[in-house]
Amino acid sequence: MEGNRHPIDRKLLTTEINCCIIMKLTAVLLVIIALLAGLRGEAQTVTLSVKNAKLENVLKGFKKQTGYSFFYNEDLLAKATRVTLELNNTQLADALSAIFSKQPALDYSINGPIVTIHEKIVVQNKSGQPNGNDQTTTLAVPGKSIKGTVFNKRYEALGNASVMIKGRNKGTSTATDGSFKLDDLNEEDVLIVSYIGYNTTEMPVKGRGTITFMLEETTNQLDEVVAQGYSKTTKRLSTSSVAKVSGEEIARQPIMNPILALQGKVPGMVLTPVVGYAASPVLIDIRGRGLLSDASSNPLIIIDGMPLPVGSNQGTAAGDGPVQGLMAALSPVQSQNFLFGLNPKDIESIEVLKDIGATAIYGSTGANGVILITTKRGKSVTSDLTVNVNYGISKITRYWDLLDTKQYLQMRREALYNDGLVPSKINAPDLVDWDTTRYTDWQREVWGRTAGALNATVSYSGGTPNFSHRISANYSRPDDITTVSGKNETIGFNLALDRRSNNQKFNTSLTVSYIHSFLNMISASNAASLPPNAPPIFDSAGNLNYGPWIGTGFETNFSSFESLLRPIESKSNVLNSSFRITYQVAKGLSLITMLGYSISNNDGITLTPIRSQNPTKNPTGSSSLSKSQTRSWNLEPQFSYDGSLFGKDRIGIIGGVTIRKTNAESMSVMATGYNNDAMLRSFALATNYYPYNTSRMYRYAGVMGRAEYVWDNKYVINGIWRRDGSSRFGPGRRFGNFWSAGIAWIASDEKWLRNALSPVVSFLKLNANIGTAGSDGGGDYQYLSQWSRDRMVNYDDVVPMKNLHAVNQYYQWALTRELNAGLQINFMGSGKLGLSVNYYRKRIGNQLLQNPTPIFTGFPDVFGNWNATVQNSGWEFSLNATFINKKNFRWNGSVNAGINRNRLLEYPDILKTPHFSKYLVGQPITNIYLLNYLGVDPMTGTYQFEDYNGDGNIDRASKLPPKTAPSDLQKELDMQPRVTGGISQSITYRKWSLFLSFDYKVQKGRNAYYNFSGPGQFGNMPLEIFNNHWREPGDNARFAKLSTLTSMASFARSQSTLGFSDASFLRFSNISISCQLPEPWLKKLGMKNGSFNINARNLFIITRYEGIDPEMQFFGGMPPAKTITAGFSITL
Repeated sequence: MEGNRHPIDRKLLTTEINCCIIMKLTAVLLVIIALLAGLRGEAQTVTLSVKNAKLENVLKGFKKQTGYSFFYNEDLLAKATRVTLELNNTQLADALSAIFSKQPALDYSINGPIVTIHEKIVVQNKSGQPNGNDQTTTLAVPGKSIKGTVFNKRYEALGNASVMIKGRNKGTSTATDGSFKLDDLNEEDVLIVSYIGYNTTEMPVKGRGTITFMLEETTNQLDEVVAQGYSKTTKRLSTSSVAKVSGEEIARQPIMNPILALQGKVPGMVLTPVVGYAASPVLIDIRGRGLLSDASSNPLIIIDGMPLPVGSNQGTAAGDGPVQGLMAALSPVQSQNFLFGLNPKDIESIEVLKDIGATAIYGSTGANGVILITTKRGKSVTSDLTVNVNYGISKITRYWDLLDTKQYLQMRREALYNDGLVPSKINAPDLVDWDTTRYTDWQREVWGRTAGALNATVSYSGGTPNFSHRISANYSRPDDITTVSGKNETIGFNLALDRRSNNQKFNTSLTVSYIHSFLNMISASNAASLPPNAPPIFDSAGNLNYGPWIGTGFETNFSSFESLLRPIESKSNVLNSSFRITYQVAKGLSLITMLGYSISNNDGITLTPIRSQNPTKNPTGSSSLSKSQTRSWNLEPQFSYDGSLFGKDRIGIIGGVTIRKTNAESMSVMATGYNNDAMLRSFALATNYYPYNTSRMYRYAGVMGRAEYVWDNKYVINGIWRRDGSSRFGPGRRFGNFWSAGIAWIASDEKWLRNALSPVVSFLKLNANIGTAGSDGGGDYQYLSQWSRDRMVNYDDVVPMKNLHAVNQYYQWALTRELNAGLQINFMGSGKLGLSVNYYRKRIGNQLLQNPTPIFTGFPDVFGNWNATVQNSGWEFSLNATFINKKNFRWNGSVNAGINRNRLLEYPDILKTPHFSKYLVGQPITNIYLLNYLGVDPMTGTYQFEDYNGDGNIDRASKLPPKTAPSDLQKELDMQPRVTGGISQSITYRKWSLFLSFDYKVQKGRNAYYNFSGPGQFGNMPLEIFNNHWREPGDNARFAKLSTLTSMASFARSQSTLGFSDASFLRFSNISISCQLPEPWLKKLGMKNGSFNINARNLFIITRYEGIDPEMQFFGGMPPAKTITAGFSITL
């Protein structure tokens, strides 16, 4: 709810300051704890004084002192003799040697931080001579049992790993500590161990009584681990469409917002920065936009289990980021991006869940897709200190092709001549008063600066199998390329702690991320349109050079430079944290609790100094101060079960509850009437001030369940049910039920099909899912009456209140119905080739919109449902290939494409809605309707358009439904990209690596002439128009004759096909070159790893677009800059 003109809440200000201090102190404290814990976990010496003690008690004492894990069977320790020993700061290996040298029946082996106790047996060879002592095995008696453990290469126990007997329908799964036991084995049996994300391993049991498996992480893309809604699966067994981008790919790009690294890497996802600033919000469309309202269509973003809070759910300008209230309206970056400042080098992976089978378990919050960001965690084997430093430059290398002074003067004189006017101080100061020999390229003058960029990261990770930690800190500062440079600065800390109990049944994980950002933003003026002979921006005293402009009538053109002296400062502190507790109640059954908390504070100030304004208007200064805070917490208690009924099958069940609350508040003050710029930051010295505050609260609750059954790793079926409740709906309508069901079939594993596919196809999978989801998009508490005193005049010393909107308590969930099908096929051959194809159809109905009401009710509309349905359907393709895979030379490549088609299926009574002149049933909602441009009349030099109804009048009225006579807006143009995608190449030769990334779009867009002021008027223009305009009767020209008048069919560009053209492109988005230092160098320098790298972003673009950049469709605007960095990375 909102209100205006409230007194400043100093208590709130004090609370926010205290919160900021607490956040910083908490981060520092956690850092100290992590370091101390890490030091403790690395101790490898023991001190012991025992007499006649049990071996089990001695081993427990060693574990407590060193953090090493000891694995043994309790029955085995019954054979141990008692221990009498005196040790003082003795190495663990020496202590174990001393103990087991006196144990007649037992021995030990050390693998990293794991010690395995086993029976001491001498195995004889055929000659009867004893072999060397085999410390990892004991003889097995036929028909007896075998015990074992399963670890990964980091010596972490792998619970719930599958252990099967080859060729027999018999097996088991490991406990949380990685242990297992199998009975009734034969000497000839072979055990097969498999675990999600690891290579399947086989080992014979012959001659073994105990066995240890060390699994390696898979490099096979089919067995790559992907998200499956609060659980994990592999691409092989997934029933959904999930894209995964590794942290290595993300870290190669010189960016401050990691989400931008996904551009061109996820088929079906389109990223569009709102503005060109580093902190800009990014519009994320996954498989098209289906909402008719302005509500946010961005997906749910989750960082380590904690969903990012969304302020208003009404778009970036309304506070969907950490910036709320007035600052979101005044700032060039609007509400800012929640991910701005998140260090790409702290990210392990980003996964994009695109279809209902993957997102349904997240409920309505995942209706637009889900993005899971997983940060890096500590390693349990080694302790690593890693330092990364990169420095580079940013510069614009493409500029608008505009007129020089000679061409400009010719253009202006011709336009005045065509209008029958004589140049004068009133209509042409650029020709009469200004220096006609002066030339300035205003683009390079305003945003032609070469800016520096620094990024540094230091991280430390380590631990033991039972405790691991990682801590990192980073600093980033890229400068702006504008003449009056602004500032972007971020400082971040990230902490990850993982603790496991001795029996591996009780596990905890803590993740804390803190980001401080400071922005000093300078708006880049639209300088390209200024006359090339215009006077300098600043005079000799350093003030804005208003003198030559005053009295010309064109002062507003120079006012675009005022923004250079109007800084906008934004300081944010964002803390995200998540805590996860897991306890295994029984084999396969675990209880899980996930708790997340997020808080962001923003202080913003905008200054309008006197020196930034026209001095002839006797200006006064003004400033605006804004403070906002967003708090969110999330609680999710769950249970999970993984088991088997028949050995060859697997059952997975998850159930739980979600409770979430978000509060977003802001308080702003606009102060005016300053007579001195030195006073701008003191509100007490202002003549007037106007308070403004906003407060929003959102509550969400849900219950969910998921069940999956897998048979023989070949058939998969699953189902999800979710019941959601939202505070955005009135009583009795807050809850909705949603569901999904999915199947997958590994067809290539069928014996009857395998021979038919061979030798061409090695893998073939078919999958599909179907389901529903809800949406609560729209404002908060629209079902309640809301009041305000905004802009109300005092009446008898009383400020009256007014009702803000009509009340409707009966609207309910918008409903999404979705159908998806996919195919994954891998081909045989020396060059591995994999093709993935997905089809989707997504329909959003019962839309939440502003419904029109008669104005005599006091309101033009009321929020509610409308039975309009929008469909997005399309295809996604992904092709991966391994061209060369040799020991010293590897070459991989991939290409992906997404094709989306949007259509308004139904909109009953559309003629009674505000959308009647915008949308047409059966057509895309991204369509616009234009005049059909026919060219320039060769005799008159005026624009010609198609007269569809032949009435002799070009009717461009927009108050009629599209393509309805007598309107001549009949030419339809779909502004949605027809195809989007990317291309990636990875080449590694010995110590050298080269990575290339491209992204592309096939689309139509606004060209450079769309918003360009009339050719011939005051201001520069594209050279293309000058070279191809009409000059005299008989000319066949593309553009009309030059004129200083505004009546020369300005709509020819903005409302006709002349203002639109092909905006397709292929952008060389990223190149990364790195080289690992040779091993002898590393040993000499005392380093574990070392490398140097060169990274570049936005190197060039291939396009036929009529403008400077097809993703910046605005004449005179600043295009994207090219960034090149160089740096090094060392690990100690």
